[in-house]
Amino acid sequence: METLRLRRLQRPSEVERLLDSYVSSQKLLPEGAYPIREPEQVPRELRRIVTQACEKGQVWACWAHKIRTWLFTAEMNLSLSRERGAPVLQMEAMKLIHTLKAPMPGRIGQIRCTVGDIVPAGAILVEITPDEVEEKR
Repeated sequence: METLRLRRLQRPSEVERLLDSYVSSQKLLPEGAYPIREPEQVPRELRRIVTQACEKGQVWACWAHKIRTWLFTAEMNLSLSRERGAPVLQMEAMKLIHTLKAPMPGRIGQIRCTVGDIVPAGAILVEITPDEVEEKR
């Protein structure tokens, strides 16, 4: 159960909330600082860092106050590598919990759903990039 709880916490939207909560609780910002949510609204000097963070699969949080801006990034530390048959995510259907397993060894490329989403049958929920198999000589 603890692993499941960690997997739920480490979805990008959940990590963003945790990062927001951490920054707020640690009093790292002055009174009156406001969050910047859209990448286009981040000051030009910091956009490159936001872009790089997103490319690395990191989440970011930005706040501003008067002429100062603070940018925080956080890594997802749950391993993205999965073996064939390893649990990838759980979903509820008809009040039953179903565990979806990796069909092949690979790395999780993108998770296209979040907790509470209602998804249609046949929807792609997770993209898995197959591991390259080393050729035996």
